[in-house]
Amino acid sequence: MQMPLPEAAYRLSNGGASDGVGSAAEVHLGEGMALDPELAAFAEESDRMFGPDYARLPIGEQRRVYDAWCRHFSGPFPSDVAQSEVQIPGPDGSVRAKLFRPAAARGALPVILFYHGGGWIFGSPETHAMATAEMARRTGAAVLSVDYRLAPEHVFPAAFDDAYAALNWVAQSGTTLGLDTARIALSGDSAGGNLAAAVALAARDRDGPKIALQALIYPVLKATRRMPVVQDQGGGSEAGISAYIRAYSGGKDISRVPWAMPLSAGDFRGLPPACIVAAGIDAVREDAEDYAAALEAAGVPVTCRRAESLPHSYLRTIYFCRQAAAEFGALCDALVRALGSRPAAPGPAMSASTTLMAG
Repeated sequence: MQMPLPEAAYRLSNGGASDGVGSAAEVHLGEGMALDPELAAFAEESDRMFGPDYARLPIGEQRRVYDAWCRHFSGPFPSDVAQSEVQIPGPDGSVRAKLFRPAAARGALPVILFYHGGGWIFGSPETHAMATAEMARRTGAAVLSVDYRLAPEHVFPAAFDDAYAALNWVAQSGTTLGLDTARIALSGDSAGGNLAAAVALAARDRDGPKIALQALIYPVLKATRRMPVVQDQGGGSEAGISAYIRAYSGGKDISRVPWAMPLSAGDFRGLPPACIVAAGIDAVREDAEDYAAALEAAGVPVTCRRAESLPHSYLRTIYFCRQAAAEFGALCDALVRALGSRPAAPGPAMSASTTLMAG
């Protein structure tokens, strides 16, 4: 099965084209937006790593390239964060997860369930370990990163079921790992933001565990957009998003299934407060803003930020892009306030290099 370019390949470097239209000198960013200059080398290197033939590779090879890209753009693992592996009882066997916690922390810690991005097709706790370890460090909370089942081998509701099972397990058994089950938040980027919002809906509808905050990073929350991006602006296109959703759905129409596409819910009352950070250069920017508006209209406390010059997947760049670090910091600050936690450290160390390799 062939899939489109993941959210990583921006086609913004000087030599690259955007969906075969024009060159980077003609950048299709829309509304006069320009990529943050600190990300120029990131965009160029991403284009090189994925290459023009990526979409024609078998899915296993695409995942290998994606994983290599994630390792390439990864900061050093914080020495003051401990990690361990956890097996969670799931609806179809055990669900693997990785637990990150500040090494010096004592007592029961609030917990953030994190669902990684990657279009429901790519990614793992390892591909997002930099961000989740840094989130634990910045918030003083434990972060449980869930290795949910991936499409196209496992279609909806597999990933959602795993994501919700992880929440239930934390609420019921988290104390055995030193977690404060009265202080739980949900977070995720892109497709992981979709899962976090869907789990929040399900927890409300099923009278499930209480959620202190939805902390969503450029989430995908609906099947189609009012203003679809036809040409890749550096943050994907409507055609690419549709391909991911087809893989996730197994070809079925899930556009009106709230636990698949949370913005299709008819009622947003009673949902947890939310902090949403959106990217300006992003085909799903509308999703974040529409969800914030829906929550606000339903009386749910919500903060929505938009970083105009950052692209989808800027979570990869928090170690070398000041604006990306600031957006991530704002999200972590919101988690601290919601969970009442104590940060272990003020923020990630900035690097002069944009080609950081994981050790």
